[in-house]
Amino acid sequence: MAKLYRTLSLRLAVCVAALFPSGLTAQQLSFGRENGWKDWSLQGVGLERDKEGYMELTLASGGGTPDAKTDLLAHFDHGLLDDSSGHYFVSGPTSVASRVFSHIGDGSAVFHGRTPIVYTAGQNALWGPHQVWGSFTIEFWLYPTEGDDGETVLQWQGTRTSATPEQGQLFRVAFEDSHLVWTFQNLFEPSPSAPAVTVRLSGVSTLIPDQWHHHMIRYDANTGLLEYLVDGVSEAVTYVTPSKTQDGSPYTIMTGRTSGQLLVGPRYTGALDELRVERAWVETPQLNRYSPASGAGARGIALSRIFDLGMPDSQVRAIRVNYRNVGASQALFSYRMANTIRYQWQPGGPTLKSLASSPATEESSWFRFDPHQPLVSQAVGGKLPQGRFLQLRIELLPSGTNDESPHIQRLVVDYQKNLPPPPPEAVFLTPGNGQLKVSWRPVMKGHVDGYVLFFGTSPGEYFGTSAAQGTSPVDVGNVTSYTLTGLINEQIYYVAVAAYQKIPRPENPGTYERHLSRNSREVYARPQRTMP
Repeated sequence: MAKLYRTLSLRLAVCVAALFPSGLTAQQLSFGRENGWKDWSLQGVGLERDKEGYMELTLASGGGTPDAKTDLLAHFDHGLLDDSSGHYFVSGPTSVASRVFSHIGDGSAVFHGRTPIVYTAGQNALWGPHQVWGSFTIEFWLYPTEGDDGETVLQWQGTRTSATPEQGQLFRVAFEDSHLVWTFQNLFEPSPSAPAVTVRLSGVSTLIPDQWHHHMIRYDANTGLLEYLVDGVSEAVTYVTPSKTQDGSPYTIMTGRTSGQLLVGPRYTGALDELRVERAWVETPQLNRYSPASGAGARGIALSRIFDLGMPDSQVRAIRVNYRNVGASQALFSYRMANTIRYQWQPGGPTLKSLASSPATEESSWFRFDPHQPLVSQAVGGKLPQGRFLQLRIELLPSGTNDESPHIQRLVVDYQKNLPPPPPEAVFLTPGNGQLKVSWRPVMKGHVDGYVLFFGTSPGEYFGTSAAQGTSPVDVGNVTSYTLTGLINEQIYYVAVAAYQKIPRPENPGTYERHLSRNSREVYARPQRTMP
């Protein structure tokens, strides 16, 4: 097993002890394990529980979803026994549903030879009373622990009332001589008034305990062909026609009086997974554990929401990932950052948000990084990625057989939030006739786009209204001195200065808000008429 798994615990970019640049403060985003994956949307990706009980990302596995032809579908995932097609009512001990042992998905049904699961047919379900079948397929995965003679995996009983005298009907899948035998007793008939027949199909492969195998029986109502397959390989074939060849009219299954109860595992020891009954001949069995989207480059994608790091030009310093590639599977990691979000309004639908500058650059906006290299060495211009908004993407690629998947346990982003600049350290006032000249030393640390003057007539209360430039505060731009005019002579004024950084408003491109520093030390003075 150790040869199949490569566990990579990656620390990208810089070590924890690195000094942070001025104006930046270290913070973290963490996903997986105790934090879960609630901030991610999953396409072709599922969650599987690891040995410690935490959910990890893998390619989605399972028997798919029911469609119009599905009569019964039980995945046994998440500790549930339900029929996802909605045609059957289920009863049975919940202890049968195992969340720690499965072949596909995160659960299976585990039996100990005593209590079965009972699926009771609803209206028009195939195993209900007086149903006329057409083509059909019954399939499941089986993991017997013993496989003794007489162990019964599936069973249904009814009474054929069209016969005189009435005849018992039986469907059973059971072990005989280490083979699985399918029995249809008095179910196939050419017409309600004609005698029914009993059909038995037995496999040729010896079923070895403690191994998963896929079993499928399918019937073509157009030709009368009944075929039993194990792991997709044909094991037994017959024609249910008067001549038992493809010549003649095919027989049809007709259920009689019945309680409509399909028993699963009534006398069976072992596990069963992905039980499906279809009202059609299924041409190709789904034998692979993982089934990403079809087509070239099929893969599953986990996409995070867009995270607001709080300030423009915040830096991602490291991305740490705990994951393992099983066999020939592979995980690919990408990120993208921007200082603004592009909003695309959809008439009558949700608003689309993206960090790409335009729809044409949607895919090229992603930057894929090599887990084996420091993040800074791969970034454009050798600089760490910067921006206010961050989005992450994980692509999960299966092995060539679709039986192996990457497993992502945890992803942690270390970033440094861009702080506002510090306030000016020295502020001076020069009074004049109805005016005050305010000057200050420029702020040399951080990024400064301009300064704001606060003024008022009480200490710490900057609600001044008498300046010709307007009410407090006054945005003076990126200068180091400014004169407030229109003030009242002999009135005392208290003044403070703050630096700011412009923050673009994503919802209104071209506008911005000011990210202010703390106020400088307060100073005060009185405008007065200049003496001759």
